[in-house]
Amino acid sequence: MVYLYQNHPHFTLSSITKTKITIIGSGPAGLMLAAKLDETKFEVTIYEKNSALARKFLVAGSGGFNLTHSEPLEQFIKRYTPSTFFEPLLRSFSNTDLQAWLNSIGIPTFTGTSRRIFPQKRH
Repeated sequence: MVYLYQNHPHFTLSSITKTKITIIGSGPAGLMLAAKLDETKFEVTIYEKNSALARKFLVAGSGGFNLTHSEPLEQFIKRYTPSTFFEPLLRSFSNTDLQAWLNSIGIPTFTGTSRRIFPQKRH
């Protein structure tokens, strides 16, 4: 283990090597990861194919922000690959659980004609 002492004459912040982290995509997971990493220890670069970070959140409330799908859980699980990996996760917090939780924190939802679930627009 290497110890650096601030009072040492050769100590500078630039002498500490940061671990470089590359995050692909500026969706919720990517942004949360970037926000949680200690900036004194990590140098973070986010790559996004769209013209703006968090684009889906920028348009939320304008009718294009689907939260989940309303199909039965067995069918919903098959949307994800590998389904054997995602099945326990989705069974522990399903698409209907998400709707119930959103409603419990004051975000009512509705099912669109596509069977996707959206937040209700606030007037």
